[in-house]
Amino acid sequence: FIGMVSSPDGTNWYKAHDYQLIPGKELKMADGSMYQPIRMERPFLYIEDDEPRVFVAAVTDHIHSGSALVFVKVGH
Repeated sequence: FIGMVSSPDGTNWYKAHDYQLIPGKELKMADGSMYQPIRMERPFLYIEDDEPRVFVAAVTDHIHSGSALVFVKVGH
């Protein structure tokens, strides 16, 4: 799983204030098919104008490796 954490010093890590758990490793592709990588790691958010815009993670299925980009819907 991927969970949101934060650290005041880069050494001691805690659940983020608005902790959310992202279960599984299944991504819906633009064509509607599902991609299930064997590994998903190094997650981060691209933030623009103080809003999360894109979730990015390194993925591999042992044949293909790359970055997965998931656009974040911002609700107002």
